[in-house]
Amino acid sequence: MGDATITVITEDGGFTAVCQIKTTEGIEELSLSNIAKVYPNPAHATLYIEPQTTSNFTVELYDVNGQLVLQSQNNTTISVADLPKGIYMLKLTIDKQVYSTKIVK
Repeated sequence: MGDATITVITEDGGFTAVCQIKTTEGIEELSLSNIAKVYPNPAHATLYIEPQTTSNFTVELYDVNGQLVLQSQNNTTISVADLPKGIYMLKLTIDKQVYSTKIVK
C-alpha cells in the first residue's frame, strides 16, 4: 500500500505522461488461527477442525487448480485419505465470514 508515480518516456526521450496512483484502503485479512484450529498440517488421513464458535460452518477444500474436491457442513473430522498428495486451500465459512489456509497432504 502507498502511493506511486509512473513516468512514461518515449524512445526519443520525450515526455508522454505522468500517472499518479494512490491506494486508499486495503482488504482486511481475517486470521483463521483466531477462529478455528485446523490440524494436523500436513494431513495424511484425517483433518480436524475445531471452530471457536457454536455457529454453523462450511468447509471447502480446493486443489491447486481451484477445483472443489471436498465440501462439508458442521463436520469437525474430515477424511482426506482418498485425496492425492499435494497442496490444497481450505476455505472455512462461519457467519458469512470466509477464512482460508493452505493444507498439505
